[in-house]
Amino acid sequence: MSKLQNAGRPLAAAACVFLLAACTQYEVFGNERQDIVIDQPAGQSFISMQTPSGKVLAAPSGKTLYTFDKDAAGQSTCYDDCAQFWPPALGDSSSKPAGNMTLVARKDGKMQWAADGKPLYLFVQDKKPGEVKGDGYNNVWHVVRVQ
Repeated sequence: MSKLQNAGRPLAAAACVFLLAACTQYEVFGNERQDIVIDQPAGQSFISMQTPSGKVLAAPSGKTLYTFDKDAAGQSTCYDDCAQFWPPALGDSSSKPAGNMTLVARKDGKMQWAADGKPLYLFVQDKKPGEVKGDGYNNVWHVVRVQ
């Protein structure tokens, strides 16, 4: 192999690492995206996490949950490009609403968790439990605060 052919290898490797890191909120199999489903196994529920934005609602994994000002109560408006950066917090057939935590139907037929009727989302730039990088994003994304 020539030096010119070898020169691109480190760049290609770095690009692969970057792309893998960018896909932390969903897994990619081939060209298909698999949404993460926030399930609630028996006895497990959403948690509160102490963060720089105060105490917030989080998925069982510790990832912060957000609401979107453009959503109406009980209805998500974040699809396509929006959902690439703000994946919906999806429930599944075994998810059981409790208290102010409910499920709302998405236009794709999936069920999305909601707090007080507001659909919940994760943010792809939050890599670790308790991060709140999406709080206040474009003045329309907000953490769900708990007492």
